[in-house]
Amino acid sequence: MPPGRDLRLQSFWGKVFRAGEKTVRKALRRVLWAVGFLAAGGLLGVLGLWLGVRHVPAGYRRLAPTEQAQAKQASDEMVRRMLDLRNALARKGRWQACFCQEHLNGWFAVDILQNHPGALPMGWSDPRVQIGPDGIIGYCRWQGGLVDCVVSVHCEVALAEPNVLAVRLRRVRAGALPVPMKEVLDRISQAAAQRQIRVQWRQAGGDPVALVPLDFRHPETGRQVQVESLQLQEGILCLAGSTK
Repeated sequence: MPPGRDLRLQSFWGKVFRAGEKTVRKALRRVLWAVGFLAAGGLLGVLGLWLGVRHVPAGYRRLAPTEQAQAKQASDEMVRRMLDLRNALARKGRWQACFCQEHLNGWFAVDILQNHPGALPMGWSDPRVQIGPDGIIGYCRWQGGLVDCVVSVHCEVALAEPNVLAVRLRRVRAGALPVPMKEVLDRISQAAAQRQIRVQWRQAGGDPVALVPLDFRHPETGRQVQVESLQLQEGILCLAGSTK
């Protein structure tokens, strides 16, 4: 092969290899950029989920007892009102009782810890409740593994008929993130079945509604107790009915 032709071939293949090398570098940069972008997006997504779960609702913070002495006083008042209701239910005739969210939350913070340590399932703690004319919001802290979050349940509560409680579930959240309603309904149904409570499910405006029978007898007198009225006011829940 003539020397000139050999030099031209070397120059040609050199250009080809250099062009190929540039193409490979360019492609590699694009791949690395894409991987980095996806990794950053994934990290941001994980961070967003983590922050969402860790979010503590403002309502939950506001319901925290300011002082232990105040919580103890509220808890004692709640215990007194429950004993009064128990005594009223034992007597034949009409009865009524009202409970304040302040007293309920004091009872959750003091008495339930001291006298009913097994009342909450493992991993659950610090329950609180917010009562308003539009419904009830129940809060509870859940800790499991690396997860520490406040679960909130927004619901409307009413009597479908005497001795039948209707609970309409509006939404359930873990921190700021919505919890799939199907999982919530399955858990409620399982817990009710374990306690031999008959729960029937209905629908109202796309929301699940649990119908829970309240038919019971007083444990000491055996008298039939009937709940005939349930009213919600700002911070107050009132019940009324009769004992036969």
